Parts: sequence; C-alpha cells; structure tokens
Amino acid sequence: MQRNYQDHYQTLGLAPGATAEQIKKAWRKKILDLHPDKTGNDPALALRFAAVQQAYEVLSDPLQKIEFLQERWLRKAQGQSTATHTIDLAGWIKECLALEKKVSTQDPDRIDHRSVQEQIEKLTAEQTITSLQSFAHPEAMLTGARLLLQAATLLPLTRFIPLVNSLAKIEPQNSLWQQELTKAKRKISREASRDRYRVMALVLLTVLLCLLIAS
Repeated sequence: MQRNYQDHYQTLGLAPGATAEQIKKAWRKKILDLHPDKTGNDPALALRFAAVQQAYEVLSDPLQKIEFLQERWLRKAQGQSTATHTIDLAGWIKECLALEKKVSTQDPDRIDHRSVQEQIEKLTAEQTITSLQSFAHPEAMLTGARLLLQAATLLPLTRFIPLVNSLAKIEPQNSLWQQELTKAKRKISREASRDRYRVMALVLLTVLLCLLIAS
C-alpha cells in the first residue's frame, strides 16, 4: 500500500474507470497548466504538478494501477475517505507563502509582530503538523517550514524564540533543518545583543554629554 494515499482519478479530474486515452488526455492538459515554466516557483503548484505526474505514472502502469485500485477499494470498504491529501498540504504551503510574502514586503516598522507570531503559531499547531506529517511529503513540509522561518526571523527575539520549538517539530528527525533553526536563533540573538549595546551606548553618551554641559 502507498504510504501517502492519493486518489489518482481525483487528481486528474476523472471518474473511476476512465479509459487509458482519457487518462492521458487529462494528464497532458494538467501538465501544461501546471508546468514550472508556466507557474514559476509557486511551491503549492509544484506540489500539484508532482501529484499529477505520480497519478499518470500509477494509472498508466498495470501493476501500480492494480495496487492503487486494491487500496482504494479497501479504504472504501473500511469507511475511510478516498480524498487526496496533497491538496490539503498544498493549501498549507500556500498559507505559509502568503504570510512570508506579506511580512517580507512590509515596512519593518509597520509589521504587526503579535499578529505574525499568532499566524505562525496557528500554522505550526501540533494538531496541524501531525496531520500534515501523515501525508509523508517531507520535502513539501520543509518548503512551508522555511517560508515560516523567513517570516519569523523578522520578529524581535522575544517573539522569535517561542516559535523555534514549533518549527523544529515540523521535521524533528531532519538534522539539517534543526541546524538551520539553530543558526537562525543564534543570528537573531546576536542582532538583539547588538541592539541592546547600541541603546546602552547611546544612554551612556547622553549622560556624559549632560555631565559635560553641566560642568
């Protein structure tokens, strides 16, 4: 059985039992619409493109098709949903992308830090991440995670730190991802320290100037 269940008929917009000619025609149309050369770097559409490719590969191969039909029948017999999971994951990535774009294009002084933190917390809620992890698309999960990290790094240290643990849970076994988070945390901490030193230096300079003027 496929670990990441996907209703390949639904992905291609076909009814179960579609002919080989109908499958090929639907695949060609969607591939043209979703090709990266046409859609750019949209990660959600790239995920849909991969799903269409997989759907055609399975439905055009007799052995893979039999395995898929057996799983589909078994899921229906057990009362489980046969809806494809990829669309939900793509939707999550779209939300991550929208947030990152919104934050990165705003004037830093006008960013609502509290709102951004709350949105990231919502997108990294334990129930949401657990559900997405069951779809077995670690590359797609990391795509969304990195978008959220980019948005989070524009927050002050006090709001960034609480988000690190949530982001880490997206791919807890991925050492490279954990290293990325550690590196980002250190960078934000250094910047915060420099800002504190600047403030202290300005305060000290102001006091010294006042003493000189008064003397």
